Amino acid sequence: MTCSCEKRIEYILRRVQQNARAREGEYRHRIETFQEGIRSGAEEIAVRHLFRAGVYWASYDNGSHRSPSAAMTRDALSGHIAREYPMLNALVPRVDEAIQTGGIIDDPVQMLRKMLRRGGTNVPSLLLANAKREVMVCQKALERAELVQQRLLVWKEGVVVGNNPEAFCIVDLHGDGDGTYIQ
Repeated sequence: MTCSCEKRIEYILRRVQQNARAREGEYRHRIETFQEGIRSGAEEIAVRHLFRAGVYWASYDNGSHRSPSAAMTRDALSGHIAREYPMLNALVPRVDEAIQTGGIIDDPVQMLRKMLRRGGTNVPSLLLANAKREVMVCQKALERAELVQQRLLVWKEGVVVGNNPEAFCIVDLHGDGDGTYIQ
């Protein structure tokens, strides 16, 4: 026997369950969006540092050249990355794209000015050391982003908005009109 009270409770319960599922989906979507933002930001940082490493390698490969061109930078970067850091090969096309579109604001002449002004026999080793440092910073940025993404995957799996709302009838007390109650 169902009464209006039970129907009302079931209706409210369904609405609360739908809201809980909707919030859960919204929170999962927010985490996915945040993951994408972290990954994209880390890749942008990595591309910038790879560009800087390419400038140092281009100057080193071309006899401490003071103003390496985009082609020199691209060639030096792709060659050194392919030989020494093959796991970063996937980012080299992004560096090329950033060079062509002007997405990197670092000026190679400004980067090399202090180092090459002094001259001396230690310039080649300074260029290589700076290139290696830039690649290490690139790798660390990608590693940090990967750690954050792994943590966010755990968060995403753990998204549960409250318990699943349920309703149980413990006691049914309704009058039948003559002052007696049915149990």
